[in-house]
Amino acid sequence: MCIDLAKDMTDIIRAAFFDRSNDHRHRQGVLDDAPEKRKSVPFIHIDQTPEPACLRVEMHLSSEDVQELLKRRFRAINL
Repeated sequence: MCIDLAKDMTDIIRAAFFDRSNDHRHRQGVLDDAPEKRKSVPFIHIDQTPEPACLRVEMHLSSEDVQELLKRRFRAINL
């Protein structure tokens, strides 16, 4: 349902969803997602600069897709 809504409202071709609030992986070079840093904010904002956004793609999508996906434009949409 969310994928269909996103496709109807944007120009996306492919969508991947993940629950960022449950992301507890702590590896070198990966963003710190400690619980106290994962709270929602009640205003419009940009979550990530390009470098952390690319790290999210690498963290949450399959390794065979990552290099091809990072060659293209992508966006992160918080739901």
